[in-house]
Amino acid sequence: MFNFNFFHKNLWEEFLRYKELQGLSKKYIIWLKTLFNHINNTDFLDLKNKKSFTLENCIAFLNYKSNWKNTSYNFYTKLLLVFLHYLINHYGIEDFTKKIPMRKVIRRVPKFYNTDELLEIFSSVKEEEEEKNVLLFFLYTWVRRDEFLHILPQDIKKDYIYIRNSKWGRDRVIPLHEELKKIKLIFPYEKSKLLKLLSKIQKDFKGFKFHNLRHTFSYNLKNSWCDIYDVSQLLWHKDISSTLAYSSLDVLGKKQKINRIKFDF
Repeated sequence: MFNFNFFHKNLWEEFLRYKELQGLSKKYIIWLKTLFNHINNTDFLDLKNKKSFTLENCIAFLNYKSNWKNTSYNFYTKLLLVFLHYLINHYGIEDFTKKIPMRKVIRRVPKFYNTDELLEIFSSVKEEEEEKNVLLFFLYTWVRRDEFLHILPQDIKKDYIYIRNSKWGRDRVIPLHEELKKIKLIFPYEKSKLLKLLSKIQKDFKGFKFHNLRHTFSYNLKNSWCDIYDVSQLLWHKDISSTLAYSSLDVLGKKQKINRIKFDF
């Protein structure tokens, strides 16, 4: 539980109201509360005093957790920037946001499933039509697990799916693949059933993750000569550098290109 008695009441209520009007998701609110809880446990920033939010104090706060990995540091930095922009726009504090450094994160190559692996995964659910349909839904919509669990019946339209509570609190729209019109699923889908399915597949296929079905679709989309910017928009990436990671997986495509070069001696 979070205790916000320490927070300037009017400032917190204003900030929360402002973000709610922007359609901020409950998950994002929890993330912000976690940030404020960290701030309250240090002496660098005072949530009752906007003047305490200086460049020096913000950097000191972000560095106080020596055990934060670079990904965690960047995550909380982005959350802090959201709050700082609010203070800048509504209370006129100095804008030093561009001076707050982000840490370099080594991007891992996205894990995707090849045809043989997909056959093995689907063989785990070959006798259960509903479970097979769940996998197909993930594969053809490239949704994240939490997004899938938030889908409501009215979100499924004729030509698209409305996704609520997407990453970073943004709603988005996904084109409805023709193959999805052939399957039947009842929404909202029960989390317990999804976890049961995950456990079932992992017994036969170690390390299986629903998120890797998103990578699988993305990999195939990129290799179908879809423009990288279209792929980025479909995946709803904030930074196209995240999408470019799929280009590194296109070994066969690169092989075809280099084989076009020949030297005659």
